[in-house]
Amino acid sequence: MDLNKDGKLTIAEYERFSRSAGAQKFVRNMKEHKAVEQWASKIGIDVAKAKAAMMLGANAQRRRSYLHRQRNARVLAHRRRHAIARRNQVVAHKRRQQRTNFWAKLGINPFLRQQYYTAMKQSSGRRGGEL
Repeated sequence: MDLNKDGKLTIAEYERFSRSAGAQKFVRNMKEHKAVEQWASKIGIDVAKAKAAMMLGANAQRRRSYLHRQRNARVLAHRRRHAIARRNQVVAHKRRQQRTNFWAKLGINPFLRQQYYTAMKQSSGRRGGEL
């Protein structure tokens, strides 16, 4: 707390200490310990046993939250992968559409395996093609 080590605690030093995360954690822990002790004495059980029971509960809670976080991460990763796959499908579909539309405009059915040259000859009479 005493930052300049002069043995006196100024208001600024105290305020800085009280705002620090370490001090807040220390106070919170003191309150929790006091609460556990009061709870144990009220029920009439040993304080050490009460603290052990609390720790068990806290560890179970920590484990549960860890498992939930892992599960959420898995779900989000799956959503992300699915979105990428879906986007790729849409892009492939659009490319396929563009390809078929291009050949359809030229009057070619790509499944009949006509050549570009013969198609141009066919369409040259109708639209004045390249050949």
